[in-house]
Amino acid sequence: MKCLIIAREADYSWVNRYFPDITTCLLKIANKPILEFFIDLCSLMKIDEIRLAADFSSQDIEKFLASGERWGVKITYNLVRDDDSVQKILQKNSNFCKDNDLLILNDFIFINYDKNQIEELTERFNGSDSFNAGSIIFLKANATLSDIPVVTPDACLLPYQKINHIVEYYNLSMDLLQNRTQCYVLPGY
Repeated sequence: MKCLIIAREADYSWVNRYFPDITTCLLKIANKPILEFFIDLCSLMKIDEIRLAADFSSQDIEKFLASGERWGVKITYNLVRDDDSVQKILQKNSNFCKDNDLLILNDFIFINYDKNQIEELTERFNGSDSFNAGSIIFLKANATLSDIPVVTPDACLLPYQKINHIVEYYNLSMDLLQNRTQCYVLPGY
């Protein structure tokens, strides 16, 4: 399986208002950049190739993530246009996407998973059909976006929540620190 992370500045626009000096995709939740949570999940699920498709160029992101060897994955980068649809982005990244199952993470979301139950999650994905849950899409090898069923975010194998405002960001950070530190690999303070 491979992972395609789609990052658009519009999805992160509120971040610039409150944190103008932070590269949006590197906003920290519980002292860890949001992108690192995605990469941790991929690494835990044995996804070894990740492509970050963004409508902005950021040396900060590429410097932080580099080639991904820190997490045991290969990370590559691709620029997309801000008005590109997911279908268009898949076409632009067709060589990366073809012949593999593909997990697509699209939007400013936080994925609720438990590192201690990752084997069960991976087995569910292996036995799952393709689905489109909005911000998370799973395509089995050679499936097309137009042929897969749309499911509600609640029915997604990876429960997630969108982060659209600073209050949601604060509440999420506090919830992780108070209730779910055992679910993620978190840095010490």
